[in-house]
Amino acid sequence: MKLGILSDTHIYDRARHLPRAILDTFVKEDVDIILHAGDLTSLEILDELKEISEVKAVQGNMDYFYGTRLPEKEILKINNFKILLFHGYGIYPRGDKAKLVYKALENGCNVIITGHTHMPLVTELRGVKIINPGSPTTPRYAKPTFAIAEIEEDIRVKILEIP
Repeated sequence: MKLGILSDTHIYDRARHLPRAILDTFVKEDVDIILHAGDLTSLEILDELKEISEVKAVQGNMDYFYGTRLPEKEILKINNFKILLFHGYGIYPRGDKAKLVYKALENGCNVIITGHTHMPLVTELRGVKIINPGSPTTPRYAKPTFAIAEIEEDIRVKILEIP
């Protein structure tokens, strides 16, 4: 199964639109589902993504201020993986890996897809895979990024830079 992974798109509050390269890549890769880890700031982006595939999205801290209401978390079961989709707001220091692992484990998950830092990260700690796709529109100390994950017996993640 292929996953398209996004976070921190901030459409309209910090960017006018989602970069076309993301949409084209999701189509080319024939993703089965798109996961957005929050800070959409406009629900219109979901309509655009739903034209490509099924979409799951969660609330980010900025979504609240823009009236965008989504679940705080989503839990998905794919093959041998239980995935927590969670923005990361409330984790201090921001992006603290040990606290993200704890959040995954308290939800019975072995993968956490998160955002909030605007910095891409793929790592594993205490048996939990941590995936942060970064931000395609407002990165911090990095280039604009998003991710593709392929899940079979294992999970392989590619962080992709937007040209």
